[in-house]
Amino acid sequence: MTSLPVLPGEAAAWLDSAAPSATPGIDPRIGQITAALHENPAAHRAAADLAHDVGLSESRLPHLFRSETGTTLRSYRTWARMLHGARCVGRGGSLTAAAAESGFASPSHLADRFRQTFGTTASTLLGRGLRIHLMD
Repeated sequence: MTSLPVLPGEAAAWLDSAAPSATPGIDPRIGQITAALHENPAAHRAAADLAHDVGLSESRLPHLFRSETGTTLRSYRTWARMLHGARCVGRGGSLTAAAAESGFASPSHLADRFRQTFGTTASTLLGRGLRIHLMD
């Protein structure tokens, strides 16, 4: 079996900025939201609720979130769910279980997001003997 190679340069920087679980100097309110998304990626909490929890207005949240993380709340949430799903598969879980545990509406929703993000299917990669190792 093979493992994912370390991504060089720009790709690695993009992946890191797509959903950092902790970033020094990040606004603590945004840090609280990113931590919540990583702790419970399956939660379907509205942006308004997340904003309220940290004392931000619903209109201020998207602007501050993007300036602090470099991406949208929606994209970050999807990425956090994909990371959680990858951990599930890495522990031996099926794609169906990974989708359910990660908050995707269905296995096909996870598959669509994976294909859009990586340009191939998770099944294709896993069928080639890919092993997923994520370091926390």
